[in-house]
Amino acid sequence: MAFYDNGKRVDVPGLPKLEALLKSSERELVYYVHFLQCNDKTRRYISDVDYSNLNSIKNLIRNALYKSDARTGDIDLIIDEMLNGYHDDAISENDISWLKEDRRACFWFLFNVLIHDTDLKFDRDIINNNALNTQSNSIYYSVTAWRDKRFYSYRQSELSRKIMNYEKDWRTIKTNKVYPWLVRKNDHNEIKYCYDYLKDKGMKIILSSMSKRDVTLIFEFCDNSGFNYKDIVMAFFDYIQGYSDNGDIVADSLKVKMSSGLSSWKNRKNKDEYTDLHFDIKNENIPKLEELQKILKLYSKKDVVNELIEQFYEQYNKS
Repeated sequence: MAFYDNGKRVDVPGLPKLEALLKSSERELVYYVHFLQCNDKTRRYISDVDYSNLNSIKNLIRNALYKSDARTGDIDLIIDEMLNGYHDDAISENDISWLKEDRRACFWFLFNVLIHDTDLKFDRDIINNNALNTQSNSIYYSVTAWRDKRFYSYRQSELSRKIMNYEKDWRTIKTNKVYPWLVRKNDHNEIKYCYDYLKDKGMKIILSSMSKRDVTLIFEFCDNSGFNYKDIVMAFFDYIQGYSDNGDIVADSLKVKMSSGLSSWKNRKNKDEYTDLHFDIKNENIPKLEELQKILKLYSKKDVVNELIEQFYEQYNKS
């Protein structure tokens, strides 16, 4: 079999095992990408991982083996190592199925394993080299990457039991009363305020459940990973609730203080940036205004009117 590398024909040993491997399940293919990212010969050829594109995943595996120094050796041997690694080390998808369709659970789980179950408490490689592929369109497979790449201090059997315990804990934690309050907030500026509140005024409560070092690293990790602010804020609330027997009380206390601060901030914002014109709107336009408010995901009808004025004015200036 031959492979063309930058237009140059390169002879490669027969690779029937590779073609068979590329017909594996999605979970298996993701494991093989993680395996190759940890391999000295192939890691440089694994980049721009997109978990949502299965063909892209297959091409990454194929190119890493074809283009790397592995092609000069026994590719079949490396494939055997990949297969054995999956069957011997990969966590069963059944064990983590509770995470697959629950984005919020994935963030809570990730916070916990990074703080409690990662060698040296927090591996700098996770931050510096984005070792969990956190910008690759699946928080679920980023969590899976933590396991596949062996960022843990437990043997396989111990880890399976630990993940089962996490699942049991999550059944209680997911009832966090903060979630209905936070999920209704769609205004970016409000969510950003909540995130900034955590890093400033909320730090005293956070430090009752996390060390200052862990908090600093978690914030750095989240900022570098490009996570949505709402996901991060909720993950902190969920972590705090699960930290101790009275964690739900502590989380609710933080929510009350954050909500009060948010209300004060919105009042100041209204006074500083708005002028009350006291004009009327036709009754027939009220439903339209409410529909636009939902479409634009804005906090108030006043914000909708201002958004429409700004958009029309911008279009007018371009014409």
